[in-house]
This record gives sequence, structure tokens and C-alpha cells, in this order.
Amino acid sequence: MKKLASFLTASVTALSALLTSALFIPVPEVSAADQVNIMPIGDSITYGLGEDGGYRKYLDNALHEKGIAFDMVGPEGRNSATAKNMQYDDNHAGYSGYTIKQQYPVPSWSPDGNGLLEVLQKKDAIKNAQPDIVLLIIGTNDMTANRNLNDCEQDLHSLVDYILENMPQDGVIFMGSIPEFTEYGGNPTRVGNYNSTVQKVAESYGDNVRFADVHGCLNGMNDIGNDNLHPNGGGYEKMGKFWADVIEDYLGNQTPVDPDNPEILHSDFENGISGWKARGNASVDVTSDAAAEGSQSASVTGRKNDWSGIAYTLSSKVCPAGTNIDAQVRVMQKTGSTVHFKLSMQYEQDGQAVYDTFAEGDAESGEWLTITAMNYTVQQGTSPILYIETKTDTCDFYLDEVLVMKSDGSTITPVTPPAGNTKKGDVDGDNMVNKTDAQLLIDYLTGKASSLRVAGGADMDDDTLITVKDLSLLKALLMQPAQQDEPQGTHDTQYMSKIANQLTATVPQSALAKTNNTVEHITYFSKKANRNKGANVWLPPGYDKSKKYPVFYANHGYGGDEGSMVNGNGILEIATNLINSGDAEPMIIVFTNQYTDPNHEKQTGNGQADVPGYDNFVEDLPDSLMPYIEANYPVKTGRENTAIAGFSMGGRESLYCGMKCCDKIGYIGAAAPAPGIFPTKDQFMDHPGVMSKDDMRIDPPYSPYVLMIAGGTNDGMVNDFPKQYSDLFTQHGTENLFLSVPGGGHDSSTVTPLMYNFIRVIFKA
Repeated sequence: MKKLASFLTASVTALSALLTSALFIPVPEVSAADQVNIMPIGDSITYGLGEDGGYRKYLDNALHEKGIAFDMVGPEGRNSATAKNMQYDDNHAGYSGYTIKQQYPVPSWSPDGNGLLEVLQKKDAIKNAQPDIVLLIIGTNDMTANRNLNDCEQDLHSLVDYILENMPQDGVIFMGSIPEFTEYGGNPTRVGNYNSTVQKVAESYGDNVRFADVHGCLNGMNDIGNDNLHPNGGGYEKMGKFWADVIEDYLGNQTPVDPDNPEILHSDFENGISGWKARGNASVDVTSDAAAEGSQSASVTGRKNDWSGIAYTLSSKVCPAGTNIDAQVRVMQKTGSTVHFKLSMQYEQDGQAVYDTFAEGDAESGEWLTITAMNYTVQQGTSPILYIETKTDTCDFYLDEVLVMKSDGSTITPVTPPAGNTKKGDVDGDNMVNKTDAQLLIDYLTGKASSLRVAGGADMDDDTLITVKDLSLLKALLMQPAQQDEPQGTHDTQYMSKIANQLTATVPQSALAKTNNTVEHITYFSKKANRNKGANVWLPPGYDKSKKYPVFYANHGYGGDEGSMVNGNGILEIATNLINSGDAEPMIIVFTNQYTDPNHEKQTGNGQADVPGYDNFVEDLPDSLMPYIEANYPVKTGRENTAIAGFSMGGRESLYCGMKCCDKIGYIGAAAPAPGIFPTKDQFMDHPGVMSKDDMRIDPPYSPYVLMIAGGTNDGMVNDFPKQYSDLFTQHGTENLFLSVPGGGHDSSTVTPLMYNFIRVIFKA
């Protein structure tokens, strides 16, 4: 088959993608008549869970209708399959339940592991398939586990780097955003933040890695199936047609290069080698041994010739002959003497390689040298290759902070910073930094504007010059994703170990003395249940509406409601007496009704059938109940001010909510927690589980301030499941406290000691 255009090797993507949120697709040099190998890669959505073939059968059908010649490739499936009366090529690399990379020990249910990167490596899937186009959708399972976005970003880079290294150099990866989901604590914020991370990763590579907004082609949860996780038939159909349009646009030369995008390349090597290749017999990799900025650079080693070095192929469409560019690179060597470096271009002219050195300089040993070229004109020829070499030496060296930008060919005029404080990036003087400032700076650098309102705000690097480097720095500032809610304030990271010896299974009678209590019943609308639900709110002694209080959510056992835990377990007596004695922080306690079933207002009495309604509380709590409490009571917000604990089924849900909502809840307690978080079987039923044993963990930066579990030695209802939960947390590095209650049963004899110890220590870390 005819190969795809060589310009598809990496180059930094357009800033216009940031400003317009549009899919930026350069002009390819192939026609729709050329056969291309297409490889769908991902998790159960790529596999097609819920509907055979998922989006892939609709994609196959749509591509045939468009007259595009293709071959679906991948290690799974077969060349021909039929679903919904549609015949389609079923080859793919979709793996149900998989995360970006293997996160935990290999689970028993998947001996090959459940990491997408690892399974592709094990099967050598990319080299065997040789895809020209990769359709990648991955991350839903990472988000059901509420993984840290920074970790996901690094894993995505590892996955994409592996695919790039093994697919044809002129291939392209489309990184798709994940669809909406609400199961397992999913919500628009979590999905949106992850999709921003996907876009950030895609845009860090360039023309051969593109962001594709799959999420945007769907109508939210209306296109998601009854499991609230996978697309329904209509959703899969939209996805298939979306991918077909993306491929058609890519092959059909429908979208031109953005002429106003001045940035061609910016490599800081913080997230990988990102398209740079070894030249000659050299080896290139990222290293933390040296860095001009940040924490990493590219290392160039094993050079046997002065022309061996490191190279990057620029797009001849984005950077055609006659283009004026500004270029800057930083290099360092440690030979003990001075080394002369050269910044050069290689062009292909009439089948011959032509070389042009356009900037050079002497680097002292152990010092970073900045090599800069202004207004260099790209010569005639295809596939210009930017490379760094030395004049005579063959030493190892480091490369960092590469920046290539279009220029208008004019002379840069120094600017005088204004007096007083000026916010970096505030080009228009409105005291805000946003995409308007970036557009003004683009207009100035491309000659559309002759001046800047606040030139000092545009001088991001304080060198008194307005250059393309300033635009790159401003872009980096604007592209920083919204930060996850980090724990606020400071806390004692050794708190749990310090209070461990204070735990007691004996509750003093003074803590259980009779008290007078103020309890208010409230009604709130549950989005998940699609109806009103009730809760009881206990107000502490000396309650003052002008003050703010931390909040503790108390969960009942199976068959209960918001009134079940108010009396009989000593919670109100313990809280009142400990607050009055100064042994507990004043707090508001919310007694919940966990059962959240859209189809049944009350539990059916069938435990197996009722369990999903309890598990739905993981959505009801953060989406409906917590916002109501925060809007109607003077409560402090943030995980350091939020606790949850419960008995039996309520203990199980407290652990589940604590893991899934770890960014909102910092204190977690469970008295005789019921089984079923992970797949298991007890004397009553088979529990399918809501997560694997490997996912029983809460990782930094959301490690709990307190995680306390109590189990009674005479509890014949849940037996040793409380200890199993505790042990799993410990195995996975999540610190927790286990309280064994001698003689404790499945009743207040275990609940009361847990609540006494828990209420004493919460909100103090």
C-alpha cells in the first residue's frame, strides 16, 4: 500500500486547538483510495461491551459507504464477523477492564494482567499489526478507580511512546476522550478533568498524535447504557460515525494547516522523548541527570561520529520552503573542555540530502549553552530535519528546551517593562490571563498587530524582548489543567500511628450518659434516585449558626433508613459527652438513608436485588446530599472537614465512598462492614463486587487522615470480612487501624466501640 505522508512524524500541535477547542488536522498526502491499516485500541468500550462489535461495526460500515479502502488490524477478533445484520472486520485490540498500565499485582481473573500497555507489549501487537491509523480510547477504568491525573498523564505518555516506537513512522494516533459515565463514582468533573489530560498529552506530541473529542460526539448520559458506564447502541453508532468522519477528514485533505499558528515545536522532555530520534549511531533517551529547566532533558550517547546526534523531522506542510522561523535549543556536555555545537537542517532535494548549519556556539563543560537563530528561512526540499551535532567531538551531551516558531521576518524590538507589578501573561491589561491574551500575542508575532497594550505582561521570560518563546511560555501557562482538589492546610502524616495505642474496645459509661439532642429531619432531591430522600441532621451542643462545623455522615445497616442510627448505638450520647468534655471536635452529624434506587423508593427485602441501590449511594452522597448540607448548614468543606462511618452495609458503603470520593472525604470508619466490595461469597449470597481486591486502596495525595475498621469476635453475620478489608488496605500501602472487639456481635456491641474511638479522633489530624 502507498505509505502515509512523511510529515506525520511529531511536531507540536497548534495553539489554535487550545483557543478554539477544535480538532486540528493538517493536510495529508494520501487519498481515500489508498488502503490504510486501522487499529482500534482500548478497553471494554473498544471491545464493545454491551453490544457485539461496539462502535467498530458502525465504523466499518461508514468507511465502506465513504469508499475508503481499509483493513482493521489487531491481535483480537477475526477478519469477518456479523452483528445487527452488519458484516464487519472484527480485528482490534480492545480489552475489557483494562487500565492504561498495570497498576497492581496481576489479578487472578486476568493472568495476562489488566494493563493495556503490558498486554500490547506481550503480544507485540503494534509491530505485528503495523497500523497506519490508531484509534485509542483508554482511561475509563482508571477513572472508576479515581486515579491521580498526574499518574494517568505519565502512563499515557508511556503508552503513546510505545505505540509510536513500534508503528510506521508516518502513522498517526488519534487519542479519543472517554464518554460520560456515572457508575463507580463517575461524574462530569472527573470525566472532564481526565479528558483535558488526554488532550494535553496528545498536544504534547504533534502531527502524528491528535486529540479526537469522542466525548463531544455523544449526548452525555443519554447515549450511555443501563450500566451507566458503556455506550448504548445509539452511542456506539455515533462513535463509529464520528471515527469515520475523523478518518475521512484525515485522508481527504479537508482541513488546511492553520496559517496563524506560529508554534512549530516545543520539547522540554518532561514527559518523554516525544518524537526525537537518534541520528547515526547515537542513542537518545530522557534522563534526570541534567536539565536546563524542569527535571529532565534528552541524553545523546554512544556517538562515534561528529554528525551523529539527535534529530526531529518537521512537517513540510506546517514548515514549507520559504517559512521564516526562530529556533532555540539548549545543550550541555561534561568533557572537561570546550565543545563546538551546531544547529542544522537536512532537506531532501531531487533524491539527495542537503545540509545547512544555521546556528552554532561553544559550550563550556558543565554549563548550559543556548543556541539561537532568528529569522532563518526554510529551504526548498521535503521533510526538513532539525538536528544537533558537534563540529569535531564525539562526546555525549544533553539537549533541553527546544523551541521552533514561525516568525514574520522582521527585527525584534526591545520593550521596556512598565512600572509597577504586571501580571505575567496579561497582554490586554484586564488583570486576567486567558486565551484573549494568547490571541493578541499571536497577532503581534505574526504581524497582524503592530503593538501590544501591555508589552511587559507579554515578556514572560523577562529578557525585555517579545519573542516566540514568550508565546510558548504563555501557552504552557494556559494549558495547565485545572488542579485536582488537593488536601487543604497541613496535617500530621503520623497521626494514625500516634493514636493507635489509644484505641479501646471498652467505652466508658461517662461517654454514654443520657443527653438532650437537637435533631432536624431534612428532605433533599437525589439526582441518582430521581426523587426526594430524607436525612436526619444532629446539631452539636452550643450550636451557633455563625460558626462553621466539620461534618460526619453516619450510615445505617441493611434494611434501615435515616432514623436507624439516631438511637440505640450511642452515637449522639458519645458525640455530646465528648464534645462537652473537650475530647471531640464540635461537629454536625448527618444520618443518611443510603438506599438510592431510581426504580424503588423502599428496599424490596431481597438482599441480592437491593445491594445495587446501596452502592448507588457513592453517587448520591457527593452529587446530592453533600451539596444540600453545604447549602443549608454552616459546615466546613474539604476532605479534612468531612468524615463518614457506618454499620454493616453502612460500613461497607462508608469504605466504598471513602475510596471513590477520597478527594472529598478524609476520615473513614466502618463497624462490622458487610462483604461485597470485592467479589466474594458468604453464607447468604454470591457478591459480584464493585471493584477488585487490587483496587482496595487509597493512594497519595488522598491518603486518609483516619481509616478505622472494627470487627467483633462473635460476629457470625460478617465473620472475618472486616479484618479482610483491613488486611487488603495494609497490603496495598493504605494505613488503617483495626479494632478487634472481644465478644462483639453484629450489633451495638461492635458499633458503639467503633463510634467512640472514631468520634474522639476525627477532625484533629
